Amino acid sequence: MDPDETLRALVDALERRDTDSAGAHFYALLEWLKLGGFTPKLDREEDGGHDNPMVQEVLDAAKE
Repeated sequence: MDPDETLRALVDALERRDTDSAGAHFYALLEWLKLGGFTPKLDREEDGGHDNPMVQEVLDAAKE
């Protein structure tokens, strides 16, 4: 699994409001992190946030 690609797929799914796909990508990343993976790089918009509140919430949670 490529964590950067999976994170991008998660954000894309959230933007489309596809909760089934977003959940699958989220749990794939969570399992990878549990196995000792590092946190993937997050790309943020220039204004420091995302216009979709669901996406911003995931980005903020992943940053912690």
